[in-house]
Amino acid sequence: MRYTFQLTLLLLATFGSLFSYAQTTPQQAIAQMGRGINLGNTLDDPLGYGKTWGNLAKEELFESYATAGFTCVRIPITWNAHTGTEAPYTVDETFLDHVEEVVAWAQERNLWVIINSHHEDWLFEDPSQENFDRLDSIWSQVAMRFKDHSDSLVFEILNEPRTVDDALTQTQVDDLQFRILDIIRETNPTRKVIIGGMGWANKADLVKMKIPEDDYIIGYFHSYDPWDFAGEGNGSWGTTSDVNQLKSEFEVVADWSAENNVPVLLGEFGARTRADFNDRMYWYAMYVETALENGFAFTTWDDNGWFQVLKRSSLTWTTPKDILVNFSSENPSELKLNNYNADSIKIEWTNRVEDYDSIYIQRGITSTSFENIATVDEGVSAFVDKDLVQKKTYYYRVVAVQNGTTLLMSYPQQIKADFTPETALKSFSSEFSLYPNPTKDLIYLEKTVASIEVNLLNGDSVARFKDANTVDLSLVKAGIYILKIELLNGDIYREKIIKQ
Repeated sequence: MRYTFQLTLLLLATFGSLFSYAQTTPQQAIAQMGRGINLGNTLDDPLGYGKTWGNLAKEELFESYATAGFTCVRIPITWNAHTGTEAPYTVDETFLDHVEEVVAWAQERNLWVIINSHHEDWLFEDPSQENFDRLDSIWSQVAMRFKDHSDSLVFEILNEPRTVDDALTQTQVDDLQFRILDIIRETNPTRKVIIGGMGWANKADLVKMKIPEDDYIIGYFHSYDPWDFAGEGNGSWGTTSDVNQLKSEFEVVADWSAENNVPVLLGEFGARTRADFNDRMYWYAMYVETALENGFAFTTWDDNGWFQVLKRSSLTWTTPKDILVNFSSENPSELKLNNYNADSIKIEWTNRVEDYDSIYIQRGITSTSFENIATVDEGVSAFVDKDLVQKKTYYYRVVAVQNGTTLLMSYPQQIKADFTPETALKSFSSEFSLYPNPTKDLIYLEKTVASIEVNLLNGDSVARFKDANTVDLSLVKAGIYILKIELLNGDIYREKIIKQ
């Protein structure tokens, strides 16, 4: 009996190991890669070790990626400085060892990992046969080094192929990708390989490329559109037209993917940190949502600089992280914040699923640290946050609870409390009767209200009445005052009155 039990354990261990390294289709791989991040400006710097820009590859980065919820990491690599310039174009063994070490850090944390050839401008500037042979040799050596790695390692042949002074053509890029794919297949017959079009890997160029007859390829494209906003950090983004254009462009790629049975990776996207905060958060949310809706995996661009997502020195995340690992078409969206009255901010949003259990309202004084300030029932889509501080900046998001434990976060938005006493509140007398004004002592309201506060123009309170429909100003000095009137349903109104 004991031997039977031991044999069972051995078989389970064997099949478990086989399952861990089971061959996946490209479609399965894209589904498992899901939400990813780039280790940008690191192994792709001119020196290749991250020394040029101070971004060293460290194991702790991959622990942060996995803990945060990312499932894939793309590792851009520039091979030029580590490869001989004459045949046989030998790649430096020490650098290959370092690349393999970095890949292992990712795979040990069950992350899918992509390695490529990145910033190889020497090829774009001079697409000579000699340089084609050099890239062939690089990939031959890389493929040989990594041939025994698990299926979770993916090769990307060439990042953003483009012409310089019309030197490189689409036909040459197609031929190059076909040739290197054949080289990879000599040692990696079923390795997933990513290919793309010319022109900085734009969407339009992907759908023009020549597709090889291969069962293990994945198409990729990059998008920093519109460049003036996302790439430069200027202007605004988020109109209905902006969102529709994004969806339309991604649908073209999705149609191409379905027609050719080639799954797609959105290999790079990001918006500059200096872009308008609210528009930038919405931009990330719509990119994530639209990519997932169309069946794309994605790896957002993180360079620890202009497009920073992880602050690598402190291993702390910036605001887009929660959007990247959490947002989808089921999350609350369309967040709108408004200064609502003399001390309140109104938060409005759209609930996009009917079976939320409840909704948390969260507020922060920074864009990465939030706390629950209220819980509302499903179906509620507005909340007024009261007693706030004038001129202080607040951050808000709403989090829907689904099936007891699933938390669906909206993207965050920020607002500066700007309560101008003369204009901040809705006028009571525009909807309800209030008289006389001016007055010598009493003011009468058409209806009983929850509270009436008499304030000076600077906001200081001089009197307060609860459950009242009369204001007694007999003990108040002559002057101009602001009545803050709260109805029984929580609505706030304001009225300027004159005490004679």
